[in-house]
Amino acid sequence: MRKTFTLFIILLSLFANLNAKSKKNPWQDYKRIDLKVDGRDAFIIQPKESAPHKPWVWRARFPTYHPEVDLILLSKGFHVAYINTDDMLGSSSALKHWDAFYNHMTTEKGLAKKVSLEAVSRGGLFAYRWAAQNPEKVASIYAEVPVCDFKSWPGGKGKGVGNSKAWQNVSKQYQITEEQALQYKQNPIDVLAPIAKEKIPLLHLISLNDQVVPSEENTFILAERYKKLGGSIEIIEVKNGPRAKGHHFDHPDPQRVADFILRNTNKASQLSTISPIPSKLKKFMPKRHNAKLAEAKNRQIDLVMIGDSITHNWESEKNYEQTFSGLNMLNLGFAGDRTQNVLWRIQHGALDNIEPKLVTLMIGTNHMHNPKKGYSPDSNEDIFTGIQEIIKEIRTRLPNSKIIVFSVFPRRAPENERVKALNQLIPQIADNEMIFHRDISKIFLDSKGSINKTLYSRDGLHLNSKGYDGWAKALKPILTEFSDNSQPKIQRPKVKKLAI
Repeated sequence: MRKTFTLFIILLSLFANLNAKSKKNPWQDYKRIDLKVDGRDAFIIQPKESAPHKPWVWRARFPTYHPEVDLILLSKGFHVAYINTDDMLGSSSALKHWDAFYNHMTTEKGLAKKVSLEAVSRGGLFAYRWAAQNPEKVASIYAEVPVCDFKSWPGGKGKGVGNSKAWQNVSKQYQITEEQALQYKQNPIDVLAPIAKEKIPLLHLISLNDQVVPSEENTFILAERYKKLGGSIEIIEVKNGPRAKGHHFDHPDPQRVADFILRNTNKASQLSTISPIPSKLKKFMPKRHNAKLAEAKNRQIDLVMIGDSITHNWESEKNYEQTFSGLNMLNLGFAGDRTQNVLWRIQHGALDNIEPKLVTLMIGTNHMHNPKKGYSPDSNEDIFTGIQEIIKEIRTRLPNSKIIVFSVFPRRAPENERVKALNQLIPQIADNEMIFHRDISKIFLDSKGSINKTLYSRDGLHLNSKGYDGWAKALKPILTEFSDNSQPKIQRPKVKKLAI
């Protein structure tokens, strides 16, 4: 009898421990990694095996609430991530931490460039305000009883019960007075335009008897405005939330939510480096693009140089006309361009109705900028994939043209280490029949292997006049080498010109 009782106590203890672990880690036996990012506590839940492109969901608030959706996504190879900015209510200070967390997840951890946001309750303030500032980084937004206007919660200025302490915290976090808070126009319901423009799909789960975050003051207003902007939103309605004044309830359909996130993640999973998008530099778009289309129209073009600002800026140098004298040259360098921007230009007419003998390409350095400057660096493998895609586009449109792919020019440390690593990949793109690789990096280096500062502007990235003289000198024999275009003619396919 005593042995039986002892065994019962042991089993009870084991069950209690397992139950405690289950409550502590709602993601069951998936591995949790705790870390510090930008001085804030954070964690990642890892899948057993990551799906292609490492998709992830980002919990904005209450990360252990309703984990059912996350468990389904973890089984599909998603990561689940969270950074603790809990009491900051989606303020500008919180969003700066979010920027740092996104950069850490996508660069240090290698997760997908587009993330699916999950927002519970006040988490709506974080998710929507960050998405409005970073729409190109968001695959979808799923929100449960989300706060969409802090006048409703915690303000309690409508039908909701409000929270006086949290309302005072709004003034503290946003650094505004109560009167200014009542007039504030950067709540989620106010910042939907960039989200709609990016066509980010939304799904809300609400309770119709929610007295904490009333749907008529939050989700229903947001949905009406989002639809007017051309956006798409689905709403799952629970008639009666049984707990916390209608704010809490059992999840009615986690599979539907998981399917929503999976469906829209698959749409967004294509690498950013091969997803054609126009440049965001308004100074050069669409004016310069259209000017280059006009320049090429009804004119013989023998040489096309495709690139970024390093190619673009050559046009303003004194040696430009002399270097390309006698050549019918088209400079398709655009400041700020990445591979995806080049792809967009090609698909929008940049190479249509011309038959150059030679096309040169040097692209990639704009993928490597410091994330603190507002850029999101890509991996060298993804950049190389983008370069390969550009070559495919050029070959489709200009089957008779030879192509030279240049190694990316050196730049100041620490980014130059990335340049070196990318340049190790580029030579394999050559077939030495129609596609060739050339590396002239050495002319820009000093005896120690660092950039020769006498050839660069202050930023250690762009060439100065002496640098362009060096490039001209190195380019001249290459142009001579490829001046003979005696290979057999290949029938040029008709390419439909896309509307600009």
